[in-house]
Amino acid sequence: RLIDHYLHTAAAAARLLYPARPPLDLAPAQPGSAPERLAGRAAALRWFGEERQEVLAVADAAAAAGRDVQSWQLSAVLIDYLNREGHWHDLAVVGRIALAAAERAGDRQGQAHARSGLGIACLRVGSYDAARAHLLRAIALFSKAGATAWRARCQLALGTVLDRQGRHEK
Repeated sequence: RLIDHYLHTAAAAARLLYPARPPLDLAPAQPGSAPERLAGRAAALRWFGEERQEVLAVADAAAAAGRDVQSWQLSAVLIDYLNREGHWHDLAVVGRIALAAAERAGDRQGQAHARSGLGIACLRVGSYDAARAHLLRAIALFSKAGATAWRARCQLALGTVLDRQGRHEK
C-alpha cells in the first residue's frame, strides 16, 4: 500500500507540474493506499520537495521487494521533476534502480523509461557518450512499442546531446 500511495501521488503531482507529458498507464491503487490529493501546481511542487527522499527510498524498496513495475514507474514519474530541480545524481540513482528492475521483469517499456531518465541524467552532468547510448536505446524501445510521444521526448534530448558534442550534422 505504501508503494501505491507514493506511486499514485507522485504520478498526480507530475501531471499537475507537467500536463503536456504523456501519461503512464498505472494499475489502480490498492485499497487502503490513500494517494494524496494535491490542490495544484504549488502543492505538487511542495509535495515533491518534501517527499523526494522518501519517494526515492520507496522506489528502491519496491525493487528490493520484487515490485519491479512499480519501481520503474516511480522512477519514470520522477524524471521531469528531478531534471527540473537539478537533482541529477538522484535521477541517475533511481534510473539505475529502475533499469535493473525493468530488466529483471523483462519489461521493455520500463527499460525505455529508465534509459530515458539515465540519458537525461548523463546529459546534465556532461557524460555525453553515455547519454547518447541510453537515449538511442530508449528511442529504439519506444519505437518498437509505438510510443511516439515518449520517443519524441528522447529525440529532443538526443538533439541536445549532439549539439553539446558539436555534432551538428547529426
